[in-house]
Amino acid sequence: RTLYRRLLHQFADGQADAVERIQTALAAGQRDEAERVAHTVRGVAGNIGLAALQGAATTLEERLRHGGDARAELATFGVELSACVQALRAARAPVDAGALAASPAVAAATPAIDAAEAAARAHQFAQLLDDCDAQAEEYLAEHRDALHQFLGANAFASVEQAVRDFDFDSALQTVRSTVWRST
Repeated sequence: RTLYRRLLHQFADGQADAVERIQTALAAGQRDEAERVAHTVRGVAGNIGLAALQGAATTLEERLRHGGDARAELATFGVELSACVQALRAARAPVDAGALAASPAVAAATPAIDAAEAAARAHQFAQLLDDCDAQAEEYLAEHRDALHQFLGANAFASVEQAVRDFDFDSALQTVRSTVWRST
């Protein structure tokens, strides 16, 4: 329950500005970026049970992919997103915030993990991200040391933030770029 509540609140915090990000991308002529934002919201909404928002995001994503004016779809998406974010924020209760934020001192004291095992963990994590599987956040917390060792501090921090923001596509890009560099 704690993980699910945290996922709901992270979604509300991390995706509340999705409409603005889509509008900014469209204004800059970055239709692919706008589509990526809609795709991210669609995947996460589906994973956490926000079916109406998932449907609105799917419709918007399809319109963006196939071109044409997406104002009506963006408006519907915005209404659904706003309603979900407001409801989630209204229901907010104190959440256990410790799952992803381990102490740097603890991380520094952790012994090195076998490189093959760390790589295997990174590959499994990449698969979860590629599948837009909400278990990716839990996997990240569970295998934090191996992923940190494999990715390096900067890439790990970037991936960790992207996962917190439910931006699995960006997290996957970072993991894949590290995997390619290591092979």
